[in-house]
This record gives sequence, C-alpha cells and structure tokens, in this order.
Amino acid sequence: MTVNEALKWAEERMTVFKVPDARAEAEFLLTHLLACKRHELFLNSRRILSDAEEEVFLGYVERKANREPSQYIVGEAEFFGLGFKVTKDTLIPRPETELLVEEALSASKAFSADGKLTVIDLCTGSGCVAITVATELPECMVYATDISNGALAIARENAIRNNVDSRVNFLEGDLFGPLEGKGLEGKAQMVLSNPPYVPLTEREK
Repeated sequence: MTVNEALKWAEERMTVFKVPDARAEAEFLLTHLLACKRHELFLNSRRILSDAEEEVFLGYVERKANREPSQYIVGEAEFFGLGFKVTKDTLIPRPETELLVEEALSASKAFSADGKLTVIDLCTGSGCVAITVATELPECMVYATDISNGALAIARENAIRNNVDSRVNFLEGDLFGPLEGKGLEGKAQMVLSNPPYVPLTEREK
C-alpha cells in the first residue's frame, strides 16, 4: 500500500463511520506514524508503507472509526507550540486554553519585569498550562496540583520532555490542599486553573 492509497482507504473507511474531517484525520495519523510533515505525504505519495507501518496505520484508523480522539491514538497533543504526552488519564489540551496562558503571560509583566514569579496551577492534568508558563517565563517557579496520580505521572513526563522539570513542582491532592505547609501563603503572584469542564458525554466522543 502506498502513502496515497493508505490515505484514500483511510478517508473512505472513516467516512463510512461518519468521522468528521476524515481526510484531515487520515493525514494527521499518517504524518505522525511516518514522522513527517503534511506536505511530505504528497511529495512521497508513491512511497510504499512497510508491513509494520501498514499494520499500525490500519489500527489507528479502526480506533478513529470508533471515535477515539486522534491525540489519544498517537499519544500526544500540541499546545502553545509545545508537544505533550496525553493518555486517558488526562484531558486533551484545548486550543482555547491557550487564551489562559496568554492572559497569564500578559499579567506577569505587572508583577515582575524579570519574570521572577511564583505561580500556582490547580487541576494541572497533562501539565500543559504549568509547563507552558514555565517555558515562557524562565525565571518563574510553578507549583501544580491534581487529584489524579495518573495525570501527575504524565505531567511529570511532560515537564522533563520540555526541559522545565526543575521549575515545576507537581503535588497530588485536591485544589490548594497539597500546598498547605509549603510556605506559599501570600507569596504566589498568580493562581491559574483550567479544571475539567467537558461533559462526560462529550469526553466519550
């Protein structure tokens, strides 16, 4: 099966199952599998997939046909230009959450010209907000909490992946609970939070 044939088959298969934007989804899955850019699919449309690549791609498409989010299928999502590992222990970062980060970065200028801030991120999930803020403000220290141990494990991996693990402290517990006794009272310039707000019915799609 060539790249072009794989894309055509995947689009037709997902269309049968009424997957929205079937062509775009097929391209997304195949670019991830082949570790290439979208335009390279067309430049190399006659490239023949190996047996292993074909098997993985067929599995991807079947999972997508069952309405599993593409980010869970490939195991990662992009947020603010950074890569994040995601699993079913975390919600998938949404584009609109980038607005929260943008507001935080804008507000940070009023607190410190050099970015030396203490930031708290509640319900951190994949860690996308905490890690992005730490990336954009190299002098800040971030404390991120989540009630889910599974989510925190992924968040810690993401902090290492984005080279901010020394400045993001992940703590398990509900909201401010894990921060008690950490000496942070009155010392944090910003408290951020993007708690789960997606209905369970929507998460299953």
